[in-house]
Amino acid sequence: MISTLASLGIAAALALPAPAQVQKLGSRPEFRFQAPLLNGPGIASLADLRGRPVLIDFWGTRCPACIHAAVPAALKLQGTFGDDLAVIFVEAQGAGPERSAGFALTRKWLGGRALWTSEVPVQVEGNMLPKFALLGRDGTLLLAGNPLSQQREIERAITEEIEGTKQAPPGTPKPLKQAQQDFGRGRWGAALAGAEDVLAAPAVEGELRSAAQALRRTIEERVTLALARIDRQLAVGALLEAERELAALEGALKGSQLAAERLTALRAALAEPARAHEREAQAELARILLRYYQSGGDPAVAVELTGFAARQAGTRAAERASEAARWAGVR
Repeated sequence: MISTLASLGIAAALALPAPAQVQKLGSRPEFRFQAPLLNGPGIASLADLRGRPVLIDFWGTRCPACIHAAVPAALKLQGTFGDDLAVIFVEAQGAGPERSAGFALTRKWLGGRALWTSEVPVQVEGNMLPKFALLGRDGTLLLAGNPLSQQREIERAITEEIEGTKQAPPGTPKPLKQAQQDFGRGRWGAALAGAEDVLAAPAVEGELRSAAQALRRTIEERVTLALARIDRQLAVGALLEAERELAALEGALKGSQLAAERLTALRAALAEPARAHEREAQAELARILLRYYQSGGDPAVAVELTGFAARQAGTRAAERASEAARWAGVR
């Protein structure tokens, strides 16, 4: 399918607006989203996705090659790599968030781990669709171009980035290798302890000291980003997501006192009795949405969402249900 569409030139049939500032390979683009990402409450910037490769897929509701090849291929990669990969779909033909969500719904694209937006977080060369950008786990732009002709390169680069987390980066001083490996594998508490042990040793200077300090800063920055995401999730009432993020952060920091007070405060905030009803509503909504996505927007399930919103009026879950129900009418 992919090679046939590419050979027919369908991939270049629809033009995009000229980019304002093109990012070059090797650069590290920064971007803050102005609106929430569908399926990504709490994610405010590209920096929030650091630590794993990020595939950004530019698509359009009027782009045949996107619909029949590029988007399904990116969804397959998301399914293959799971949480080790972040995939952001960017609708780039002006359909807008609601209409693009409705379109994705009918195609049964929703319900997985992928994120959806209409904002362009990275500008890369080319003004035709489909188009992609692949960021490394440190945010560096690794690849960009037409995904239909670069599928093997994309998958190979993603695999290398994920495998790279299991080993210390090239050039890591020997006393710090275990700490770097712990960090790459999500054991931040152990990594921080290893860095602190190196820094506490007598006569530690030069490259080794600099590397240990850099690792400590990186861990502290990742923890700060994670705490901010949880705060934002609490602010918008995304309690199930906040609980998952908090549990993951607590696990990563096991054995460390870093941010211990903040973690305790967040756990207490989530356990407040006033949030119990919201949590129950969100759990029920999650079950309805799963059927909604799997059915491709069955009108009967849309009606069920509307009824749920009426029963749970005043909750954030009701707001989400009403929004999702509208997608069935804007395909």
